[in-house]
Amino acid sequence: MTNADRQAFTHALRTLAEVFRAKIGPSTISVYFRALEEFDLVDVKRAMREAVVQHEWLPKPMELRRTIESGLERDYQRKVQAWNAAKRAEKGDD
Repeated sequence: MTNADRQAFTHALRTLAEVFRAKIGPSTISVYFRALEEFDLVDVKRAMREAVVQHEWLPKPMELRRTIESGLERDYQRKVQAWNAAKRAEKGDD
């Protein structure tokens, strides 16, 4: 994420906190942002949506990171499988 994403991130995190009835202030939002800034906002929001159904309490930044990394790994594996299937189809190995 970049600073251009900060407002959308703040809104998403405040919404997530509301769901869990947690109070968060500007310093907490900054900590979350810094902990997650290496990821795309789309991936961060996806992790937040997953947290709503998987967590009982507001997830810590580390928990959101794990969710993001797990999702990215699944996406990568799907892409590799699709690429391998396409290569097999090209060769006629089906």
